[in-house]
Amino acid sequence: MSVAKNVQDYLCRAGAHYDVYPHTQTENFFHAADECQISPDDIIKGVVMEDEDQQLLMALLPATNKVNVSHLSRLLNRHLHLVPLERLSELFPDCHNDAVPPLGQAYRMDVIWDDELLDKQDVYFDEGDHAGFLHMSGLGFVSLLNNEPHCSFSERAPLMAS
Repeated sequence: MSVAKNVQDYLCRAGAHYDVYPHTQTENFFHAADECQISPDDIIKGVVMEDEDQQLLMALLPATNKVNVSHLSRLLNRHLHLVPLERLSELFPDCHNDAVPPLGQAYRMDVIWDDELLDKQDVYFDEGDHAGFLHMSGLGFVSLLNNEPHCSFSERAPLMAS
């Protein structure tokens, strides 16, 4: 397991305190959460989108949720669409496969975050190789977002609905 260099550098510059939770490479984040004995609701993901001008935007949200792209597009007055998976290796050259750390700032992307993140005591997120989570306090993570915009734009993903 290795923390992506851009993530490590960004967290160091920000003076962020975090712990590393290694896990075996798993089929999905549910299995990884189970192995690490953490709640899947506390895992954060980054979803990379772009608009008609190819301006990138990373949306941060609980991993158990999905982005309501049409709602977010209306809120931002931009026509957003998901970036294809095959482009992720180009955008995240220090990460493996489609491992996207939810720190768009470390990759010079605009960021927007979902208001649900305000309720998190602890957060866990991919460190760039699907072999571990980084753990931070919820407050510590939100403090990394400084003045990044936030609103409510996600909803529980259908497969995760209770």
